[in-house]
Amino acid sequence: MCLTTKADNRNSLRTHSEWLLAAILCAGLCVRAVHADGISDLRGFGVCNITKEAWPLATELGAGWWRTPPIVWGNVEFRRGQITFDRLDKVMRQTQEANLVPVVPFICNSSWGTPLTAGEPLAAPTSVRSSQLVYGFPKSCFPVDINAWQRFVREVVERYDYDGHNDMPGLKMRAQFWQLGREIPTEWADTPFRLVDFLQITGRAIREADPQAVLILPGIESRALAMLAFADGELRADDKPLGYDAPREGVRKMAEFEDTRRFIEVVLQIGKGFFDVLDTHLLGQDVLIPGKMRWIRNLMRRSNCEKPIIALEAGGPIVGSEGEYSSIVNAEQTAKVLCAALENGVVGMAFPLSPNFPGTRSEYQMLTLLAAGASPKPSYFTLKMLMQLVRGYESVGPIDHKKRNIGYVFRRTRGDVYVLWSDEVYTLRLPVESRNFRVYHIITQPGQTEPATGVLSTDITRKSKLTQTPVVLVDLSR
Repeated sequence: MCLTTKADNRNSLRTHSEWLLAAILCAGLCVRAVHADGISDLRGFGVCNITKEAWPLATELGAGWWRTPPIVWGNVEFRRGQITFDRLDKVMRQTQEANLVPVVPFICNSSWGTPLTAGEPLAAPTSVRSSQLVYGFPKSCFPVDINAWQRFVREVVERYDYDGHNDMPGLKMRAQFWQLGREIPTEWADTPFRLVDFLQITGRAIREADPQAVLILPGIESRALAMLAFADGELRADDKPLGYDAPREGVRKMAEFEDTRRFIEVVLQIGKGFFDVLDTHLLGQDVLIPGKMRWIRNLMRRSNCEKPIIALEAGGPIVGSEGEYSSIVNAEQTAKVLCAALENGVVGMAFPLSPNFPGTRSEYQMLTLLAAGASPKPSYFTLKMLMQLVRGYESVGPIDHKKRNIGYVFRRTRGDVYVLWSDEVYTLRLPVESRNFRVYHIITQPGQTEPATGVLSTDITRKSKLTQTPVVLVDLSR
């Protein structure tokens, strides 16, 4: 028993990026060095996709923060100089009433300020032409008028920075975390070099309004990350990381693979000075997370881009699994994804709450914590239980038994927490360092709100059976 824990285009576009940087520097508008301070509020657990009826449940869950709906330029500044803050103010009031820290994405898309849209101003994201929508959201692109975009960004940040100057009436909390887009490369409508330019000009505008603001890179799309990790040998073909049987060599020959790799490499290598925190979306089976995280951390090291990593979208959908992805699997995957992400370097993660959120595709509605009527699924109560049990953990590591991973241990001063499972039924002697612990069985059944528990004092030589449903052991010896 052991406990172990395409090249010409690139050159021309690079020239554009360098030209823009030189122009900014010559104008005396030097971009200050980014910092990674002040992200403690993002550590731990948050949520995304809160709808009107879900606010009480967001508070009850115990999450510390949430990713708000994106601020789409054309939805707030309908015409040049005519900014309407009503919708944003409502979101901020709801946020502070729920005592959640906001993480706010910007989307640069406007009928008058960007090249993507034309005609009438945007009344809602769905008014964008369908070719410019990704999962219900408009894509971001580089603004036609840089000054107009930066002025807009400054006014938004100034309204919610809680400094007493031009603040929203009744503001009681600060919006400190700003995301420079929602997702890449899927929701960026230009080249990666233009994205680097965009990160620079947008981050500068944010910092002019709030010098201590924290800048977050748009989230790296989960499937894109799976494709890159699989092609480079970090993921097994048997786990179907793309949702179907795909030969590794075939993926490497795909134009999408080359374009995506180039995109992410350029952003991290050239744009690393223009954001503080990296967001990587982890939507997929828990077994994919270690390989995904190895791939992105390796690229970060090669790029000298050491940043904290968060996951503003996390959960366990199995692509194409309609009819197989039950409430039980949803609860199991919630627990497993949480453990795998935290052990592999993610410092904070958000689970989707409501399936009714605009733009949510059917397969992703399966992974939410609430059902369509805003009633909690078993996964909601499982996450709530785990958040309470591991809160304040000092470290997390894998538990290996005979070269088989059977879960994770969260080290706490008040007693360690073990989350154990096996995808195949497995009998073993319990790999725990205490003979006295409480057992929690995760919530998997509709209508069940509390875990089945019991105190177990046992000789650790006694054999126990693990299944694919995680069991939680809390050390009571301290």
